[in-house]
Amino acid sequence: MAGKSVLAHLSWRPSAPGSGVTRRDTSQEIDEAAAAWVARLDRGPLTDDERGALDAWLDGDVRRQGAFARANAVMARLDSAYPTLEAAYSLRGSAMLRRRLIGGGLAAGFAGVVLVGARSWSAPLVLKSSKGEVRRVPLPDGSNVTLNTASLVKVRYTSRSRDVQLLSGEALFNVAPDPQRPFLVRAGEVSLAGQSGSFVVRKDEQGPVRVLVQGGHVEMTCKGAAAPRLVAANTAAVVPDGDLGGREAPHPVRLDADEVSRRLSWQDGLLSFNGETLAQAADEFARYSSTRIIVDDPTLAAETLTGLYASSDPGGFARDVAVSLGARTVSTADGVHILR
Repeated sequence: MAGKSVLAHLSWRPSAPGSGVTRRDTSQEIDEAAAAWVARLDRGPLTDDERGALDAWLDGDVRRQGAFARANAVMARLDSAYPTLEAAYSLRGSAMLRRRLIGGGLAAGFAGVVLVGARSWSAPLVLKSSKGEVRRVPLPDGSNVTLNTASLVKVRYTSRSRDVQLLSGEALFNVAPDPQRPFLVRAGEVSLAGQSGSFVVRKDEQGPVRVLVQGGHVEMTCKGAAAPRLVAANTAAVVPDGDLGGREAPHPVRLDADEVSRRLSWQDGLLSFNGETLAQAADEFARYSSTRIIVDDPTLAAETLTGLYASSDPGGFARDVAVSLGARTVSTADGVHILR
């Protein structure tokens, strides 16, 4: 069974069902496959079939040998940290802990996360992404976090709790069930607690905390609120910054499935607009790129947009919007201006 799970990561895949067209693995897929192979090797000798499959996989793409070497390097770091992590994490059975540390730690190593205080799992695991980067990191309990652009998260697990702090940016949390240890995310003055499910939290430098629950439900506690608020699947809430001073926490707004998917399009490197103004779209692109979109005309800035755009291409967005609005673009040292 272990060999089959590793083989699921391998090589060429059709780009669409029935299309007859194949594509190469992405770098992320190769890294994940390398992590799976190294984790499998750690569990014991390979069978003859597995050894043949590993050799074929390594020979199939020049990038795989480098990924395999990096996976082994991450394994070496985990080996040095394993004894103290085992004592701190207190999972039932050291074998289970080791499998989870290897799977989560290897993938985290590929994602470029920074391990802080590896000598004790009660010390924080620091996850970060740079501007324009989307990064998915598995966690040792089977949960995972996907960081949107320019985000910073701290994770601290103990035998009784799973505590996460979103310091800046936006992250999607897919939470593995664990009735004995709630999963708690804090962002500013807002706390979200759940046993399982999938939800997004966004905390900009200035402005409200935004919550979107994709699956399951979370209990939202806001500083100064009269009582916690339950946020169910396919709903979103916007919490003003600061103390609510005894007022009720904001009521969640129900969303249809298409709207939830639209709001999560950033995972695929896309920005989806549906009625946002040009000024709002320019602000959103500024989260992903250092190339500014500048709109000085307030009438033009108030124009609303609908469309799907690559978050990495603000210039292309500006040109497309200019054509549709009867405007033009001028590139200068400070950014791309949209003018009439």
